[in-house]
Amino acid sequence: MYLAVTSRPGIAHSISVLSQYNITNSEEHWKPTRRVLRYLKDADWGNDQGDRKSYNGFVFKLRGSAISWETKKQRSVALSSTEAEYMALSETVKEAKFLRSLMTELQYENAITIYNDNQSAQELARNHILNKRTKYIDIRLHFIKEALDLQL
Repeated sequence: MYLAVTSRPGIAHSISVLSQYNITNSEEHWKPTRRVLRYLKDADWGNDQGDRKSYNGFVFKLRGSAISWETKKQRSVALSSTEAEYMALSETVKEAKFLRSLMTELQYENAITIYNDNQSAQELARNHILNKRTKYIDIRLHFIKEALDLQL
């Protein structure tokens, strides 16, 4: 349950339902449990052997409570883990911009901090130096770089 609440909101409902059978579980409970575990196992760069698309997600919290979250398969195939993480970062920045606008409208000013666990994607966001290997990320780069320059 801790994993679902803190870092994987996309599985929170499934985990909540399955946790009701912790003591009195049967074979019928193992099938959905294995499905959740398979989802977690496949939630990395290009591991879905059907189409090689990555999964990404984010969660925004305000005063310790989740106010916005999303977990979904990316629309295109990423050619590297850096690109997959950068695509995820792009979707996260879009949501952050929306939340910033909403918070401003509600006259609630608070900084939005975005965390990312891929050092290459972080470095690409900070230092937008493109080379042959990252040239295809150019449009997303400028979107994120603009958001960083404007401090979201």
